[in-house]
Amino acid sequence: MKRINLIPEESRKVDVVQILVREVLSSKIFYVAVAMVTVFVLIAIWQDGEIRKYNKKMLLLQEEYGLRQQEIAKQQEKSEFLDKKIEQLDKLKKLVSDRKQILEWYLYSDIRWSGILAEISRVVPEGLTLNNLSLKPDGFIFKGTAQGNEIISKFMQTLDNSPYFEGTRFIYTEKESTGEELVAFQVETVYSRRENRVPPEEKKEDGQ
Repeated sequence: MKRINLIPEESRKVDVVQILVREVLSSKIFYVAVAMVTVFVLIAIWQDGEIRKYNKKMLLLQEEYGLRQQEIAKQQEKSEFLDKKIEQLDKLKKLVSDRKQILEWYLYSDIRWSGILAEISRVVPEGLTLNNLSLKPDGFIFKGTAQGNEIISKFMQTLDNSPYFEGTRFIYTEKESTGEELVAFQVETVYSRRENRVPPEEKKEDGQ
């Protein structure tokens, strides 16, 4: 015999949905799923907070790193400044030491200045002009111009042949920018400690 359901179709659908809801709510799987979702949400919130803290720390570290870099740059500038000052002081110290040696040499050596000046005027060849004569701890520095390198070589050779000078050495030559064919030069020579320094001309005069 066929059974007939006299409950309206709308009522039957509502009952089915309610039954399913009740079944789901009464099921352990639902609570487990809710718990897992809750845990995931809490983990996500915690991770977001940690990421924010980490980013904040990174910003602070970057700022500190920038400040340290600025301090290092300032220290390097100070170090370079001090190095330059030390270098200048070393140069000044050497200059003072050289001047002291020159003065001691000038005051306490047995230099015959009249003879030296007369000898310098004698050994300067034609075509060469001395513009500057300065002292160094053991001799003299000559600067001037000449009408060619051959005249400079002759001047140096004459200095070495003189009884007052020895160890003459060439420092530099440079063409002058003037219209004349002149060569600027610098040579150094050492004051000779040899005996019998009197040049032949002076010996003749003494003999007379």
